[in-house]
Amino acid sequence: MSITQRLFVAIFGLTTVVLVVTLGVARWSFERGLLDYVTALEQERLTHLAVGLEVGYGEAGGEWTPEVRRGMERRLREWRRPDADRPPRIGARAPDARAGTLADEPGERPGGRRRGPRGGRRRRGAPAPPTALFDVDGEWLAGSMEFDREGLDHGLWIESRGARIGELRSRPRRIFERAQEAEFSRAQWRASLLTGAFALFAAAALSWALAVAIVAPLRRVTRGVRALSDGDYAVRLEEDRADELGALIEDVNLLARTLELSQESRRRGLADVSHELRTPLTILVGELQAIRDGVRAFDAEQLGSFEAEVDRMRRLVDDLYQMSVTDLGGLGYEWVRVDVGEVLEGTLEVMSTRAGEEVFSLERERGLEVRGDAIRLEQLFVNLARNSVAYTDEPGARRVVAYSERDEVCVVFEDGPPGVAEEHCEQLFEPLFRTDASRTRRTGGAGLGLAICRNIVEAHGGRISASPSGLGGLRVAIRLPMRGRGEP
Repeated sequence: MSITQRLFVAIFGLTTVVLVVTLGVARWSFERGLLDYVTALEQERLTHLAVGLEVGYGEAGGEWTPEVRRGMERRLREWRRPDADRPPRIGARAPDARAGTLADEPGERPGGRRRGPRGGRRRRGAPAPPTALFDVDGEWLAGSMEFDREGLDHGLWIESRGARIGELRSRPRRIFERAQEAEFSRAQWRASLLTGAFALFAAAALSWALAVAIVAPLRRVTRGVRALSDGDYAVRLEEDRADELGALIEDVNLLARTLELSQESRRRGLADVSHELRTPLTILVGELQAIRDGVRAFDAEQLGSFEAEVDRMRRLVDDLYQMSVTDLGGLGYEWVRVDVGEVLEGTLEVMSTRAGEEVFSLERERGLEVRGDAIRLEQLFVNLARNSVAYTDEPGARRVVAYSERDEVCVVFEDGPPGVAEEHCEQLFEPLFRTDASRTRRTGGAGLGLAICRNIVEAHGGRISASPSGLGGLRVAIRLPMRGRGEP
């Protein structure tokens, strides 16, 4: 199943469950509510019946005489539900009132007609639920005999002058018995089913539309990634979203920009390498052609020129090799505790000895230890020092400061003019980047030293940055963590 289909099934399934539960609860609540209403009517019926029995009991001299019981039986036979068609004769006197029959019920009109609970006229209908009269000791007196006292679970005490004289008990219906009630219930059920079917149809349509809307950005992201895999790095996804999909789209756009810059850098690098190799080769070919044509003599000076051009190509090839090895992580590292200050001091002393003078002023703290490789750190400092010497006009000021800050060791190289524009500072770490395209042979190099330095620093888990120096030249700052990975 596709993501769209899975989302549709999930949303529609959840909606269906909620709808079924809601309709089921509504149906159960309707039936319970209607039956509770019928039970309330039953309570009202027992109340009216109890009033008549109380009056008859008083007229019989405070006894449940046979006449009172027969009056109870007659009253139950004549009682009809309010939804019938003819008013009953409730509470009609027996031919001989002195014999202790039931008295007329309060509220009865002349002629035996009586209004219902709210002034409406009672109508004949189905017989009332099973009802029986019991005395205070629980003995049956009159009414239904198909259930015992416990089987008639709805009861109402009859009281006279503050004392209980008997109990009426009945068994209200728990199901719909009459045809009208059952038909009304079925009509309500059909209406619920139609409503549910329409709701399910609407939920299916909305679920599919929602699933398609959710997946649509993913499809666009997929097309964008496919375009990137085909080499089209100029593709961009135009989506203004603030959710997780928006973050994913931003990441894809960032990847596209990174790949585009990488492609441009690779093309520029190849062009620069070709240019760097072509220059000494052109010079060599030209000088050899001049010697062959007899324009120039092959002497020691000419041989020195050949050696200089060959040495330039050798250094370029060595730098390219070092750059490729560091990019691939192929340089070997021996991780030990190294005092950065001592490595730095030793490197600068060697360079001063070769130059015959002190080329750098050094300020450093003691105990600047990191977890690293001493040989690679020395290579790092040598590259930075050579770069500073090569691109600083003489006499130039050069300064190195090493100190600790929080959990890091900081090493800063600064030199004098000429400087580098601030917008070009971070580009210095790109391979073969040069601020002056017409670099002379005196400065030499192909611009790979700082790129190698960045790879060595990042291998140590540190950071390197460049900015204009207060001395008028370039400032290169290195930050190395004092604790390596896995160290406490």
